[in-house]
Formats: sequence, structure tokens, C-alpha cells
Amino acid sequence: MNLLFLGAPGAGKGTISAIVAKKLGIPHISTGEILRNEIKEKTPLGLKIEEQIAEGKFASDSDMIEIVRKRISQSDAKQGFILDGFPRTAVQAEELQNIAKIDVVVNLIADDETLIKRLLGRRSCPKCKKEYNMATSLITKSGKEICDICNVPLSKRADDNEQTIRTRQEIYNKETKILIDFYKKKGILKEVDGEGYPEIIVDRVIKVLE
Repeated sequence: MNLLFLGAPGAGKGTISAIVAKKLGIPHISTGEILRNEIKEKTPLGLKIEEQIAEGKFASDSDMIEIVRKRISQSDAKQGFILDGFPRTAVQAEELQNIAKIDVVVNLIADDETLIKRLLGRRSCPKCKKEYNMATSLITKSGKEICDICNVPLSKRADDNEQTIRTRQEIYNKETKILIDFYKKKGILKEVDGEGYPEIIVDRVIKVLE
């Protein structure tokens, strides 16, 4: 089964889709993670995308399409996959049809202010990469910004500031209406309440897939 997750920044696409992928035994393909690796390695594409993200923009359609095409052609995706973070535009959605058949599109719905609160609370351990959220049930055991495993200070993404977050939300809301209509017409869109703890949201997703 090939699945696609939609949802504004902070809706929990990464967390929820990764858990669902594990339950279904298929790869979780996060375009955001792929892009961050490109940035970390300081590839030409990574440097270009880093500048765009710092301005609150998204990577270009052509760059994203090539990244996805390359990833879903790998052997572990032959029996199905979950795409997280792609497509974002009508152009990407049209092109995706040419390289893969999507069976179900899950759209996670949550209030804008809830999303902003979640994004401002995101943290990760620079050493073991474990992710936390100081605004949700994923908070550290101590309640402090210290990794439970490594006992080192947690880091925050540079683009997780309120001004950049609101800019990204405006862009997302404007562009995603087209995607939602696109997949509704195809009859494969499933809207899921994205409010609540991750385990509750995962249960809702599994139910709509049954």
C-alpha cells in the first residue's frame, strides 16, 4: 500500500506516519529528513535548500520530484511506502502520478494555534538524535531541555521561530487547498483529527485504512 500524509507544519506528519509505517512494515519516506541530510552534507542542493528554508520557503518542485523519484525506486519501497512531506504543490501532485500510484491520502487536521505551540516546543538531541516536544506528551522525563539518554542539552531547529512558522503556515494553507481538492476528486482522501496524543492519532489513522 502506497500512502501519502498531508498536514500543516506541526500537524505531526513525521511522528504519526513513522509509527504507522512501522505497524504496516513499509518504509517511512520523509522528504524533510532527506533534505536535512543534504544540508548537513553541504551538497550543492543542500546549500540551495538551506537558504530557501531560512527564508521560510519550501524547496523547488523540480528538486523535490527528483529526490522522491530516486527514493521510491529503491528495493525496500517495492511493496509499499509512506510519503511524508510530499507533494506540497499541484505540480508535484501531478508529477507524482507519473512515478507512483497512491492508494490513500491521510490529511491530519489541527487548529493553527495548536500547531504553532507544537512547533515552538520541538527539540532534538544533537548526539543520539532522539526527538522531543516540550509542548506535548513527548516532553523529557525531567521536564527540562536535557536528553533523557545522553544527558546533554537539546537543540532547536533554526526555522522553529514564530515568524517563520506563520509564514510557512500561510504558504501551506494556500497551496494545500489545491492538493486536498485534487485528492478528494480522486476519492482517496481521508481526513483524520490530528488533535491529541500521538498514540490516539495513530489509532484513528489505522481505522481509516482498514
